Amino acid sequence: MSEVGRTEERVMPAGSMGWQPAAIAEKVAVCGAYLELVATTPELLEVARRALYALALSAGQRVLEVGCGTGVFLPLLAAAVGMEGSVVGIDHSPDFVAQARERVAALGIAETVEVREGDAYRLPFPDGSFDAVHCERVLMHLDDPTAALREMHRVLRPGGHVVAVEPDWRAMQIDHPDFETMRLLMDRFAETFRNPAMGRELCRCFAEAGFVERRIAPVFFGATDIADIAKFGLDFSESEAALVASGHVTRERAQSALTYLVEASRDGTFFGFGGMFVESAQAQSDCAPL
Repeated sequence: MSEVGRTEERVMPAGSMGWQPAAIAEKVAVCGAYLELVATTPELLEVARRALYALALSAGQRVLEVGCGTGVFLPLLAAAVGMEGSVVGIDHSPDFVAQARERVAALGIAETVEVREGDAYRLPFPDGSFDAVHCERVLMHLDDPTAALREMHRVLRPGGHVVAVEPDWRAMQIDHPDFETMRLLMDRFAETFRNPAMGRELCRCFAEAGFVERRIAPVFFGATDIADIAKFGLDFSESEAALVASGHVTRERAQSALTYLVEASRDGTFFGFGGMFVESAQAQSDCAPL
C-alpha cells in the first residue's frame, strides 16, 4: 500500500461516522488532537478571521456555537463579546464537552463561557435567545442540515447573525496524469461524509431555513505537497480498498496512482486545491420577506 493510503497515518476519523459520540469516545485523543491541529493552520485561521468578521459581534452580546468540539473557537467568541457578554457552546459529544469545559476553566473565562451537551436539532433554548450563532464543519455530518439551521434561526433574535463554515469535498481537485483513477478515489472518499458538497449547498439551505441577507465568502487553499491536504483528513486507504473490492479499479492501478502523489510531492510537481465556504445571514425580522 502507498504511503498516502496507510490507515495508520490517518489524522482524522473517517467521514461522518467517525464524528458520532460513540466513535469519538473510542478515539477521543485522535479526534481532539485533529481539532487542535487544524485550528492552528493558516487556512483555518483565515476562516476563523472571516467568520468573526461576518458575525459582527459587539460587547455585551450573547452568542451560541453549535458543535463547539473541544472549544477552540470559544475564546475568540468570548473576546469579541467581552465580560459584559456571554457565550454558550454545545456539542453532542460528552467527551468534547468535558474538554471544552477544561479549556474554558484553564483560560479563566468561565464567567463568560458556558459549555453544554446538546443536540443541533433540538437546541435547549427559548426563541430569540441569542444575538448570533456560529457553527463550523457540523452541517456536513447531519442527516438534515436545513432542520438544524431552522433551529438556529429559532433561537436567534430578529436580525441576529448566523455564520456557518463548511467544505466542499466534491470540489477538491488534485493534478494527476491518471485522472479517472484519481477521481474515483476522491469521490469514494467524499462519500464518507453525509453531505460532502455542503459548502456549495449552504446558500440554498440558508434560504430554506428562512435566513435573509445571505452572503458567502469562499476561502480556497492550494497545496504543493500531499501532506498539506492530508492534514485536513484526506485518507485514501479505505477508498482504495473499496474500489479494488468492487472491481472498479485494479489494486496495481490504485496503488500506482497513490504512489504518484508521494513522488510528485517529493519532486515538487504536486498540486491540489480545495476550499471552505463562510456563509453568513440574518434571522428574518417581522418586516423582512421570506
